[in-house]
Amino acid sequence: MYQYLYVALLCLSSFAFSKQSSDLEVTMKNMGHAYKQAMQSESQQELLAAIDSFREHLHVSKQHQFSPELHDESQKGLSKVSSVLDESIMLVNQGHLVAAKTKLKEIDELRKHYHQLHEPPSIWDLLFGN
Repeated sequence: MYQYLYVALLCLSSFAFSKQSSDLEVTMKNMGHAYKQAMQSESQQELLAAIDSFREHLHVSKQHQFSPELHDESQKGLSKVSSVLDESIMLVNQGHLVAAKTKLKEIDELRKHYHQLHEPPSIWDLLFGN
């Protein structure tokens, strides 16, 4: 009897984890789209609009309930991205579009580093809690 309850709870928690992960995944895809728009922009206004869009999605991602063991590190990474955006905006406002785009490339490196922390758990991790 308890094993059925355990399986049901496991399925529900997997669904909740999956739902939260899919929400974050959509937000991250939107951030990626805004990043691409920024890198393809040809004017100061286009670049600032793309950065603003990116910042909105970044704010949403900061509200995500990361797992307790990854929460601090995840928030640290998102704060680093925010700092890069701030520096890029400063460069754009000074008329240095190429330098701003070069600065934005740091976001891709941060993405690669921090996404490694969030590899989805395997079925075995979900079943046995590794």
